[in-house]
Amino acid sequence: MRSRVLFVDDEPDFLAAVRTELRREYEVHVAGSGEEGLAALQAHGPFDVVISDMRMPGMDGAEFLRRSVRIAPDSVRILLTGHSDQESAIGAVNEGRISKYLTKPLPASRLRGELREAVLEYRRRCQLTEYSAHLLGEIQAVQRLQREILDNVSHELRTPLTIIRGSCELLQTSAFGAISEPQSELLQAIDEASLRLGRLIESSLEGSPFAESADPPPDTSISYSGLVRALKSACADVSPIDGVTFRWEVRPAPEEVITTNLVLLAVVARNLIENACKFTQQGSVAAVVELDSGELRLSVEDTGIGIPTTARERVFDRFRQSDSLSTSRFCGGGLGLYVVRQAVDRLGGTIAVESGTDRGTCFRLSIPLTRAAAAA
Repeated sequence: MRSRVLFVDDEPDFLAAVRTELRREYEVHVAGSGEEGLAALQAHGPFDVVISDMRMPGMDGAEFLRRSVRIAPDSVRILLTGHSDQESAIGAVNEGRISKYLTKPLPASRLRGELREAVLEYRRRCQLTEYSAHLLGEIQAVQRLQREILDNVSHELRTPLTIIRGSCELLQTSAFGAISEPQSELLQAIDEASLRLGRLIESSLEGSPFAESADPPPDTSISYSGLVRALKSACADVSPIDGVTFRWEVRPAPEEVITTNLVLLAVVARNLIENACKFTQQGSVAAVVELDSGELRLSVEDTGIGIPTTARERVFDRFRQSDSLSTSRFCGGGLGLYVVRQAVDRLGGTIAVESGTDRGTCFRLSIPLTRAAAAA
């Protein structure tokens, strides 16, 4: 199959000449203006190569080639220009995804050579596009398999956890006889450990509040002070190791009723604070809450190990920790910050991280709120 080339020029003699010269080697199409060229791309494309003269009435060649990108992104674009137009041509190359510009008059042998190179470039682009589509399909297949595995594993883990927690609760009621204080403490420790493991499992389920396929929980209308109390309550059992201090800093704000998704906010606050406490071995962890310009601002800052610059861009990826799992000093599945990003996206907010190795970390997020009415 012959390669397809579109020439756009307002000189009929030039178009007739290239048609005659190249018809044995290429399937040549021609257009007399930029508008006709765009119509030809729509009706007869795609073309391996699109070549346009710079100076044409109405739409010039640079503008035509720039617009052609939307119709035929893979086509190789070449601009023909006179010596006096070289500066404009250079600007067009930089702005319009034009492969190169050629100066008129153009000998037939030079034109053939340029076309051969352009066709090879077009084929490389097509191969890259096909490979990218294939790779995307493979990634999506892996993601589907990953979701299925997570669902199956989560179900298999959640069932025995339910039995363990139920058994602990039943034993603590003395249904099978009185238990001693050490036995009660042991049952409580088992129950708390099961609860923590259950939260980790929930964070990987498709049906969790922040999963892409799940329906988000409903919004809640609440006062600012009520929202802060709810966030503190959701994180009440989260604490750093001995020797590390933790504090809430709540900036004052008017007591007005605001509407937001309290469940997702609690997920975000808890995961950020848990993450900060886990990676802070000395110093402090602070959670700062404030209202500013119709947004809830939450900052969680620590004096922990920090995040290397090379790892910062992928810190919100699923199953990702800043240190490798094989050498990690810290347990965890690498889901916490992924969960945070999913929840923040659901809330329509933004999150940023400031950190450096051994310099601590600060996560700052902004969540838009809907003000209802002043609280009574």
